[in-house]
Amino acid sequence: MSAEQGHIDSQSRLGTLYKGGTGVAQNNVLAVRWLTQAADNGDANAQHNLAGCYRSGQGVARNPAAAAQLYKAAADQGRTVQVEPS
Repeated sequence: MSAEQGHIDSQSRLGTLYKGGTGVAQNNVLAVRWLTQAADNGDANAQHNLAGCYRSGQGVARNPAAAAQLYKAAADQGRTVQVEPS
């Protein structure tokens, strides 16, 4: 699997699929795992999606400060950041 071989885009996409339950059983813990790997390697989409997990506490303990940091990292790369109201 490309994500397991360190392909950042694949890690980001796989995390997004697990987060939304698209084509796989929804699993927020696995979503966070894959999104974290891609986000740590600078993927702006993964940073944005992982921020949402931290913001809402999906698959990880709720952490608004971590969410803000990840949203900023994504925005600094030009990613449009959209935050839904809580």
